[in-house]
Amino acid sequence: MIAYAIDGLFCAAANAQTKKISGTVVDDEKLPLQGVTVAVKEGVAITQTDVAGKFSINVPAGDTASLVFSFTGYMGQTIVATEGMHVSLVKILLPVTMW
Repeated sequence: MIAYAIDGLFCAAANAQTKKISGTVVDDEKLPLQGVTVAVKEGVAITQTDVAGKFSINVPAGDTASLVFSFTGYMGQTIVATEGMHVSLVKILLPVTMW
């Protein structure tokens, strides 16, 4: 454990153990989605999918971490993190309104 003081505030930080989770995000037609936000629920790690829909993110080791997937126009999902996970996001269909 490492302890230090900043401007009178006492802070303690442990050498956090993490594991890398990788996966792919696709749409309902199985096409890769680029730019999907992937975040550790109740954590600080955040990333986005690449052009092939792939992502890698560090999650706390030993814990069951959940990842939150969000993308404009699609329903968000929260899923337990597993290595090689494959996530399919569904488009949000908005009702057509006549003016």
